[in-house]
Order: sequence, then structure tokens, then C-alpha cells
Amino acid sequence: MKILKITAICTLMLAICGLAVPQQSVAQTQQKTKAVAAKAVEYVKEIKKGEKIAAKPKVLTIIDFNATWCGPCQKFKPIFHKLAKEYKGKVQFLSVDVDNCPELAQEFKVSSIPQITAIKPNGTQTTKVGYMDEATFKAFVQSQLK
Repeated sequence: MKILKITAICTLMLAICGLAVPQQSVAQTQQKTKAVAAKAVEYVKEIKKGEKIAAKPKVLTIIDFNATWCGPCQKFKPIFHKLAKEYKGKVQFLSVDVDNCPELAQEFKVSSIPQITAIKPNGTQTTKVGYMDEATFKAFVQSQLK
């Protein structure tokens, strides 16, 4: 009988101290974590197989043509995402994996990666090929906004 009371008291104390977390709270925490992660990625739209690229009217569109196996592409990716966050609302940033979307790579005449293509609202396209550091990429974005 004493063991039962002690067990009940210990269980109650653990719950009060927050050491016993109900499963529902764990699931809610996981959902919140996923939602925060999803928001962090929404600055860059990943183009999926079969999707078409649609430039937004009155907004500059910048496309990063890349591949998972490409070292310079992977080195450039955090720079691309950082500037996407910085220019949110002013520039639409799209990412295209050339292995998943070969038809888009062909449409935009991608012959080497990483390739960055800027499409101005008037339809004018400018392309740069190769890795760019943050300062060079920012200067490129600024030049396209003029």
C-alpha cells in the first residue's frame, strides 16, 4: 500500500515538474518544428518535375539551375537562399535541379551549372554561369533590379 502511494506521489511530482510530457504535447511540438522549417524554405521555390516556370509580372525572377552532385552548386545554395530571404517580395527566387527537370534545362539552354538566369518583368533574360560569392551575386541581383 505504501509503495502504491509513493508511486502515485512520484508520478504526480514528475507531472507537476514537467518531466512527464504527454504524447500529445510531443506531437504538437513536432508539428510546430515542421512548420517553422517550412517557413524557412519558402523564400526559394523548388521547381518540381513537370512544373513550368512562370515569371511574376512586375517582379524580377531569378532561377538557380543546379544539381545535387555539383560541388559549386551546393556551395552557392546557402548564398542563394540568404539573398532570397533578403529580397523577399522584390524578387522571385526559383531553384531547378537539372536532373529532375531536364526539359527546363533544355528550354533555358543550360550547358554548365550552376547557371543563374534572371528574367525581368519585360521578358529580358540575363544568364551567368559558374559559382558566385555573396558580394558578386548581390551585385548581379542589384544590376537586374535596375
